[in-house]
Amino acid sequence: MSELLNWLKNWRDHLGEIIIIAGTAGSALTTFTGARKLVNDSFFVAGLLTLFFQGGLFVVAHLATDKTKPNHKPRTLALFLTWLLLAFFSVYSSAIGAFELVKDSLRNDHSRAGVVLQWQDAQGQISDFKTKALTWINQDKQDVEVRLSTERERKRAADKLNRGYPTKRLQALVTRLDALNDADAKVQAVKLGGSPPPKSEDALAALDTAFEATKSAYAALPEEGRAQCSEPRRASAREAPDDLQEAFWTEVQARSSPALVALLIAALLDFLPAMLRYSSRSRKTLPEKIRGARRTSRDLWNSLIGPLSPAMGAIRIAVAGHPDLDITLNFADGYQNMTLAEMRRDLIVVEGEVERSAGRRVQMRSAMNTSRMEIVPDFPLLDQLDPDLTLHLDFEDATTEV
Repeated sequence: MSELLNWLKNWRDHLGEIIIIAGTAGSALTTFTGARKLVNDSFFVAGLLTLFFQGGLFVVAHLATDKTKPNHKPRTLALFLTWLLLAFFSVYSSAIGAFELVKDSLRNDHSRAGVVLQWQDAQGQISDFKTKALTWINQDKQDVEVRLSTERERKRAADKLNRGYPTKRLQALVTRLDALNDADAKVQAVKLGGSPPPKSEDALAALDTAFEATKSAYAALPEEGRAQCSEPRRASAREAPDDLQEAFWTEVQARSSPALVALLIAALLDFLPAMLRYSSRSRKTLPEKIRGARRTSRDLWNSLIGPLSPAMGAIRIAVAGHPDLDITLNFADGYQNMTLAEMRRDLIVVEGEVERSAGRRVQMRSAMNTSRMEIVPDFPLLDQLDPDLTLHLDFEDATTEV
């Protein structure tokens, strides 16, 4: 408790650490939100993933900038690669989590944008349809009226001469003219405002009405008229994917600002705490860097040209009854599996030292480790010794029967 109070009292000295913790907590929150979507809304698994990746980033940053061990040389490249792998998942999950917060708003924006695009496309198609249809109708009406006038003059002339005149052609022209007038009225009735209504629902209803009227006008045109202009078709609206990840990558590929901002924020939440901690390290001056580089070069050169001394191991020999004898047997690497039987020559030398000390001929009676367990002659000796690597030998007079 006292340490906490002391830390709170000196909070200004730990301001950088507080900011790092805040950044890590914010990144952990967005990482958890995104990870939960990646694992089918499993809170437990998402929590474990968040703890592992965010905790791993925090630990890597501390290991790389540990000030309590000035002589400690961390493996910078390995830490950097580890941090990159951890940051990859964290940034992706954080971006997914941040994107989820704006997904509904983006869907509404895209829906409105889709309605506007449909409205503009419909305006172009309907305007083109009306222009071509009315142009053809007016031309055909003029031709029909001229022909109709001619037929009426012929009928009047026949009536004056009291001669019969067939009215079939006249009736066909009248019917044709009525059909053209009806088509003209229906084409003139097709209208679509200059800008869509503020509400998307009203805009969609207006589009439905306009396309229904266009369909009726197109059907009213004679076959020759339909061949001169195409019927307007309503453009299909692009539906946003329901899957969160698919929607996110669709927005990224479209260079959508919200998706790119989500990626940027996710990257900053992971990069800035690490950069802040790294920037707090003491900076070496240029002379210190030069001297360090020279020392490193000298050490490398000495390592390249200097002779290598063999790595040695040692076994201490303790002789029962002769504590004054200080005997050590050295061996090089590669002889770790030697047995007691293979040390016969060395044991003869030890036996000579014991005879010189005792003043009589002796022979080895037993060999044990510090735990007083008998050494098996044909098994590796080092595996049988205790950590102190001490071999306890007991000798007896050479005349004693074994």
